[in-house]
Amino acid sequence: MRSAPLDFLNCFSGVQTTIRVREQGSSLILIAPRWPSKHWVAEIIQLLADEPWPLPIRRDLLSQAGGEIYHPHPDRIALWAWPVRGGT
Repeated sequence: MRSAPLDFLNCFSGVQTTIRVREQGSSLILIAPRWPSKHWVAEIIQLLADEPWPLPIRRDLLSQAGGEIYHPHPDRIALWAWPVRGGT
């Protein structure tokens, strides 16, 4: 089992998040898609503190309304856990 950094963040606004991580010197696990064609993935890679890992594909991976509504295709999102650290 991996040790947990200080904060957890679930966010798809990759650039805004990486700017905050870099400026504030944050250490966290960013949950974001692994979409190499997106420009913000390069920003995330620059901040990596450890190896990222894929999240398991599960029906309840993404939900809203208190778990009442599920994403119809969680397999298409390719969510990964990215351990990032800024201010180094």
